[in-house]
Amino acid sequence: MSTHTTNDPSRWELDRVDDLLEPAPLRLETGVARLASGTLLVATRVDMPGCSGRMLDWWFTWFDSDEHLRLWHPVDHREFGWWDDARRKGERYVGATTSSTQSLAGVDPQPVTIRFHAPEELFDGGRLAAARAAGDVSAVVCARLAPGPEPRFDAADEPIGGRFVHVARDNDFGCVVRSRYFLGDGLPAAAAPPDEVGLRFLWHSCTEYAYLARVLPSLYWAEARDREPPPVPW
Repeated sequence: MSTHTTNDPSRWELDRVDDLLEPAPLRLETGVARLASGTLLVATRVDMPGCSGRMLDWWFTWFDSDEHLRLWHPVDHREFGWWDDARRKGERYVGATTSSTQSLAGVDPQPVTIRFHAPEELFDGGRLAAARAAGDVSAVVCARLAPGPEPRFDAADEPIGGRFVHVARDNDFGCVVRSRYFLGDGLPAAAAPPDEVGLRFLWHSCTEYAYLARVLPSLYWAEARDREPPPVPW
């Protein structure tokens, strides 16, 4: 079990992210909390029947069109923008930046710029390796984001305005994905979004991974069939 105490969700800052590697329930699995730093934390937990962590990881190497984006969330995902040259289709997305137009709960569509990072930049390397070896973690997706048509970047050219992490764990039914969004990260506390935005973001996150679970297995097996025999339902 984690050595951290998570009884008070407002204390769940980025330095507690290793707790997501533990399969046991956490104090806040789905909900919204205002952190002591002023950042708005959005937590979600979504079951993805028939899916796996490797499918989720593959998805980020594959999607690159309006059609793909709308399969992921036909209500909130409006238009795909671009990937930069750091991404390799079907192979690599870590280190790459993408942009698309999205809304929250069907309102306020705006562009969002996202740069993906290696999990080892955020998680303790030893704990992450142990969790993978134990089967407690099957995929980890980490990124920074900047909302709006004129995204802000820091001195290191990293997007400012939020961070997120998705941690998948395979089980007998498919996989479960825990997500944490740190909205307003890198901004002054007064610039962090209000709770209402967090609640809409919660709806968005739960819904997009529920939608994705319905299409991801077929998309994955159609692409992977020559190297990994698909399961046959009959």
